[in-house]
Amino acid sequence: MTHEGLYVKPYTSVLTDLHVHTDYSDGSRSPDEVIELAHSIGIRYLALTDHDTTFWFSESGMAFQSKAKSLGISLIRGVEISTRDYKTGKKAHILGYWPWCEPFVPAHLDPLCRIIQERRTQASYCQIAVLQSLGYSITADEVRANSRTDQIFKHNILKTMQNRSFIPEAMGDFYRLHFKKGGDCFFPIQYLDAQEVVAAIRADKGIAVLAHPGEQNNLELIPSLMEAGLSGIEYLHPSHSEMLSSLAAAEAEKYGLLKTGGSDYHGAYYPSRILGSRSLPAEDVTALKQVGLLGPM
Repeated sequence: MTHEGLYVKPYTSVLTDLHVHTDYSDGSRSPDEVIELAHSIGIRYLALTDHDTTFWFSESGMAFQSKAKSLGISLIRGVEISTRDYKTGKKAHILGYWPWCEPFVPAHLDPLCRIIQERRTQASYCQIAVLQSLGYSITADEVRANSRTDQIFKHNILKTMQNRSFIPEAMGDFYRLHFKKGGDCFFPIQYLDAQEVVAAIRADKGIAVLAHPGEQNNLELIPSLMEAGLSGIEYLHPSHSEMLSSLAAAEAEKYGLLKTGGSDYHGAYYPSRILGSRSLPAEDVTALKQVGLLGPM
């Protein structure tokens, strides 16, 4: 069933979404809007996992906890880190979760996030320069005004162009022509080492999960990531077919890893990824409660 275009799983009493982005990275909606939307469809466990930022562990990030709690939502702090396994060359996105409820500085992860933030921002400056050479009168300061954190995403650039009426939509034909691989605004970013990121999450007492392995065809990385401290696999994800979800679940069970899932919601930027559409079944919710990732709600 759907409610205002949002998928609601009809056969579970507890809705979860453990992979959600806001405009603190590359999502289109603010945290307030996402929390209110989650409340409107009955989500009880929500993880905000913005890319490569430790914002959600800060005092500012923690300010959203009280709003979520007042709406009956258990808000789990998270992050999604862009990494690569340099032995195989394969990309791997790593989700980190911290379910406890006080601000702190993730001493091991924070410097790694700063590295990728700087690399992403430098790539964005290159993209802005290309666009300027094409005759688009946008500036880095103008783009930064559309960024919430200490990094610039291509989405911030495209949002700026849309706001200036240079393009009709942020993630439309212009994005596909210029920003995808092969385009003049495509500047690859050197990602962090996957095992180093997993180890940093664990050193900061977080729970490390391999995100959407089917999307990046990287299930073979599980043993080496486990050596670094991997705790789980995201088996429910919009990019996973039923077969890929089953395969990822089987790998989790084979290695004794947690099973997680989420919509990878980005708001208007990826409208096919619907909040609450990959809610976990009861047995997975129970397992995550037992390890403390989910609270008692």
